[in-house]
Amino acid sequence: MNIIFLLLGPISRPDEIVGQLVNVGLYDRAVIISHLFNLKLHTVMESLALRCVNLARSNVGIMATDCYDWLQDNNVTLSCVMQNSSAADMGWSLLQNYLEMYEEKTSQYHRCVAVKLLSHGFPLPTWLVNSFKKINMSELLKIYIDFDLLEDGVLLTMEYIDAVVDSLTGQERTQFGLKACGTQVSQSSWLPYTYIDQLLLGLKDNRHERIYELYDTLHTKLLHYFKRVETLSEQINQATVFGRV
Repeated sequence: MNIIFLLLGPISRPDEIVGQLVNVGLYDRAVIISHLFNLKLHTVMESLALRCVNLARSNVGIMATDCYDWLQDNNVTLSCVMQNSSAADMGWSLLQNYLEMYEEKTSQYHRCVAVKLLSHGFPLPTWLVNSFKKINMSELLKIYIDFDLLEDGVLLTMEYIDAVVDSLTGQERTQFGLKACGTQVSQSSWLPYTYIDQLLLGLKDNRHERIYELYDTLHTKLLHYFKRVETLSEQINQATVFGRV
């Protein structure tokens, strides 16, 4: 299908053209139009995410022709076809490529994709979680809290605390985009305290035994973290004083 066919009749607004393109699966063309008119890519990302969910739930087998028509009109690599990937796998690959290519510092596209998936009761793919926590861990934590995914929120927070402590002791933790830093505790030891407080409150108010155990585990982890940061700060201050003598 050519873009010009969509322009016949009354002149459409750019956002309407984008909507028409994504409705028929022409995502690459929708991206081009969006860039031409300085439009954000939320419509593209959300539509593709929902299409991936539908493909995954339909159990479409390999080489189902009706599902591959729209994929062939987009930038799906030949390696996917050669590896006998399903239509769902190819759709996820396209979505992942878009996020890698077009995401901005605000992580807004990761957020809109995650919200779209969870709103339809679909768990976040591992690749999306790994990508999200590298560019904006706090936003991912907020989404977990918003969707009452408390256990996922606890696991993410505890992993991040360990990564921050490691970075303070001179180790890089690339899974969160943290660089090794042993001389700036006040900057490197930042945690999303507001969201962590919300998470703790949600855990504490839940009467399920498993959830309350998570509250106790996270609370203990935070106490150890504060003690560790205090110790590191003292060590750095002492080293600074001796260095001036």
